[in-house]
Amino acid sequence: MNVKVARTLSEACELLAENPEAEVLAGGTDFMVEVNYRHRSPKAVVAINGVREIAGWRVEDGSSRGVGADGDSGDDGSRDSDASAGDAGGGDGKVHVGDGDAKAEAGDTARYGTLWIGANLTYTEMANPDFARLLPALTQAARTVGSPQIRNAGTIGGNLGTASPAGDTLPVLAALDAKISLCSTEGSRELALSDFITGPKQTALQQGEIIEGVRVPLAAMPVVGVAGDGDREEEGGDGRQGSSDSLHRNEAGNRSDDGSSGNNTNSSIGSGEFLKVGTRNAMVISVAGLALIARHDIQRVCVGLGSVAAVPVRPKEAEEWISPRLDWQQRSPLDPSDVETFGEMVAQAASPIDDHRSTAVYRSHAIGVMAKRALVRTFGSN
Repeated sequence: MNVKVARTLSEACELLAENPEAEVLAGGTDFMVEVNYRHRSPKAVVAINGVREIAGWRVEDGSSRGVGADGDSGDDGSRDSDASAGDAGGGDGKVHVGDGDAKAEAGDTARYGTLWIGANLTYTEMANPDFARLLPALTQAARTVGSPQIRNAGTIGGNLGTASPAGDTLPVLAALDAKISLCSTEGSRELALSDFITGPKQTALQQGEIIEGVRVPLAAMPVVGVAGDGDREEEGGDGRQGSSDSLHRNEAGNRSDDGSSGNNTNSSIGSGEFLKVGTRNAMVISVAGLALIARHDIQRVCVGLGSVAAVPVRPKEAEEWISPRLDWQQRSPLDPSDVETFGEMVAQAASPIDDHRSTAVYRSHAIGVMAKRALVRTFGSN
């Protein structure tokens, strides 16, 4: 087997163009399992885990947290680029994403910016406190993946490229309306997640293409700023595994898994939940997964479902039904009947199957329960 190690993104694209049969290797946590079980027999491999251009993450509004091509790696696994967080917000160490007073139009991200996540970002790096403040639901999902060793090696690009229906980051990315950036020697293009994942372990990747990264509009997040000083020590930094029913409590300042305090709009740029059911509490493939994101900019609840269909599902009828029934300003108590109906509608959007991990009936039931829990935890007790 011929193995080439790419050091730059352009080199990786050139190597794939020279050898169309070559397969891309990043963290290898899925790839090597298939090789070991002889489910895959690659003739050539292009390793991209050393390509720094697609490592880390950054806010694309003139300020940056994470790594670009010139970034330096910190001892804690996080990376900082040369740009300072104060550049975009008047030098106060915060990345300002809007005044939070007016309801934005859908798709209007100009004054909010975009979060770019490199394909080589590992699950462990997603637990970085600064990242968790931006995307707490994605951090929650990352913490449920495998063991610490798997989280240290596995990447978001690999999760996308594998395109397993049980991929833990996929429901969150679906709820966030994420765009997948692809590149090759022929150029670059960007696809919505729904266009990128075409079936179980099937994607729209063309020959010679590499997943470069993921873009998430920060208009999907509800608050005016994000602390950029990184002064909070990460809780659970020892690689502690969260429970399979991963929580990010948003009610009344209850402590969350990522060290933030729920919907405190001065410290978290995300309002949402990721919940997962498995056959045990750790190192488990998802039986059913759900992400719920509260988009305060357009006053809409966005939901992503995993492990209950061939591809990630957005239960849009349920989203459209519940969103106008929520009190986005005063956080009035939820109507219990609305919560029940929402759970039923989300469950109806699933199309699960029976397999060795669970039954279709249980998966539908679990998705409905998780939908109700996520709604209550995000918008308060009913």
